[in-house]
Amino acid sequence: MTGQISEPKRGWTFQLLGEVIERALASGKAVEAERLMRRAAKEIDERLCAGERLEAEHVGMSAGFAVRLAKLVGSSEWVSWALTLHRRQPQLLSDDVLDRIGE
Repeated sequence: MTGQISEPKRGWTFQLLGEVIERALASGKAVEAERLMRRAAKEIDERLCAGERLEAEHVGMSAGFAVRLAKLVGSSEWVSWALTLHRRQPQLLSDDVLDRIGE
């Protein structure tokens, strides 16, 4: 009615992708989790490059997935991505993310 186009699909898609990443991480499926996380990271990076802002909960959730994935695959690449995400969209790291980075 306002003439503005909203994108509820993006939020829904992000939520669904998050649920699938969560399942892959919880079951220890590193290859699947990393494939899905790369897809999510690409979407996030594209949105930020376009000047969009993410909801705080999406930033926290994405960073949480990234550091859990880093531990699962034994690589710091995803920790670096999570820190860069927080730098690009200024938001304090959650206690959970900080604890996981410490691990």
